Amino acid sequence: MEFWMSLFSFRGRSGRLRFLAGGLLCAALYGVLLLGGLILAHGQIGLAIGLVLGGGLLVGWPFLALVVRRLHDLGLPGLCAAALAVPVWLSNGAAAQWPLLEPLPWAVRALILLWLALAPGQPGDNAFGPAR
Repeated sequence: MEFWMSLFSFRGRSGRLRFLAGGLLCAALYGVLLLGGLILAHGQIGLAIGLVLGGGLLVGWPFLALVVRRLHDLGLPGLCAAALAVPVWLSNGAAAQWPLLEPLPWAVRALILLWLALAPGQPGDNAFGPAR
């Protein structure tokens, strides 16, 4: 029961291994939901969009909670998770003028996630809880 509750909780800390396992689980689940949604929609664009957005919300919340707990393990506040959205905001205007910059937000986001996966957490207890 603790595992399922931790999926949706923004409290506590998550180490590198838990972050990698949880991230891969979220990605795989979203892939299955996306593929299943497209197959079930069978040409009905409204249903396909609803299933894709619903799957994104279903998987997005646990992934966001996982990112926040990983930031806590690094001693950073969960609000730093907004850094994953900043590249999108910055590129919206620039991509129209410079199309070569369009992949840049995805690269920045990938580097942030890679850093979260590889950076060692703070040893011992910190303000967000005990080390796991």
